[in-house]
Formats: sequence, C-alpha cells, structure tokens
Amino acid sequence: MTDPHETADLLERQDSRLLSQVAVLVGRQVGAALEARGATKHDFAVLATLDQYGPDSQANLARRTRIDRSDMVAALSGLEAAGAVVRDVDATDRRRNVVALSAAGRARLAELAAALEVAQAQAMAPLDAAERDVLRGLLRKLRG
Repeated sequence: MTDPHETADLLERQDSRLLSQVAVLVGRQVGAALEARGATKHDFAVLATLDQYGPDSQANLARRTRIDRSDMVAALSGLEAAGAVVRDVDATDRRRNVVALSAAGRARLAELAAALEVAQAQAMAPLDAAERDVLRGLLRKLRG
C-alpha cells in the first residue's frame, strides 16, 4: 500500500500546479493576517500605492495595483468609510475622482505592513534570505 500523501510524479513536474498550490497557501496566511485586522489584500495594495505615488485617479490606481476597476470601487468605498482615504472630484477633469491617503490611512498602512511582514516570514520560513530574493526575482520575471 502506498502513502496516501504521495503525489504522482507527473503532477510534481507541473510547475503551474506547484505555483498555484503555493499561491493558495501563502494567500491564505496573508489573507488571514489582514482579515484579523479587518482588512483585505486590496486595501493593503491601495494604501501602499497611494503612499508611494501620492494622490491618483481610481483608474490609475486600478492599473498600478492590477485590481479590477469594479473591485477597486468596492475597496475605495470601504477605505473611505474607514477614513483611510479621501476621494474628491479632480479639479482639472470633473469626470474623474482623485484618491488621496489620509493620516489615518498612513497609520493603517503601517499596521497592515507589520502584520504582513510577520505572515510572510512565517510563509517563507523554509527559505533563507538569499533563496527568498531569488524566488522574488523569478516570480517578478514570470509575472512580467
């Protein structure tokens, strides 16, 4: 009788399957860390992007974060209700909104970044620092 936890060799050679499985496992850990603080991955992406690039339109935020525009509207609504971002009509183009990070948003970003640092350290614990750097570089190359 074989070990029921063994995986077929053909499956183990499927890079896409391995990437998908790792993404699910890490995603769960990161998602749980954010959820414990009443946040989502989209919330973190929006706050981090606004912190680095400053106020921007909803459309540009969607492009920079690679978040679908309809999901972006939902994320911004939640962040605005929490006081983390401020949405105003763009003075130069009244058809679009400009989103800015508030002081509360900066504090929230710091809180979430600290929680994610812990979650990612746990998820990546089997790898040393050099291996993490290599993995990060390879994943960016694959993402394009």
